[in-house]
Amino acid sequence: MREVGFSYLDRCAASVMSYGVGRMTNEVTQSGDEIGVVSWSPKGTFTNMLRIDGSEQETVDPLEGRPIRVVLAWEALLVDAGAAPVPALVTRGRRLDVDENLPENSRFLHGEEMCLQQTSPSGLVVRRYFKRQ
Repeated sequence: MREVGFSYLDRCAASVMSYGVGRMTNEVTQSGDEIGVVSWSPKGTFTNMLRIDGSEQETVDPLEGRPIRVVLAWEALLVDAGAAPVPALVTRGRRLDVDENLPENSRFLHGEEMCLQQTSPSGLVVRRYFKRQ
């Protein structure tokens, strides 16, 4: 969390609340080249409707609600060493209020779960797994 700009107090509060452990949900819908993601976390509910066409789009950060600019595209992603690449929806973006890069997000299916892999600007990789409900 430090890597993406959360303060010490925010990180301590997140730790006390077991932030992210069974508490974050994503509702994902797709129609053609459009995707909708409703993200719920202790910070609030955020809805993003975006085009998967490689164009820049303004929206809000699903964790904090801050303004961001993103580009979405389908890419082949090497998830496990020795395995074939898998199709992944990759999102690259920047915060508009402070002009800094966001972690790169890659969403892909891993077995029966959706994996959201985040790669920080310095290369740190974190994966979150979501179960279908």
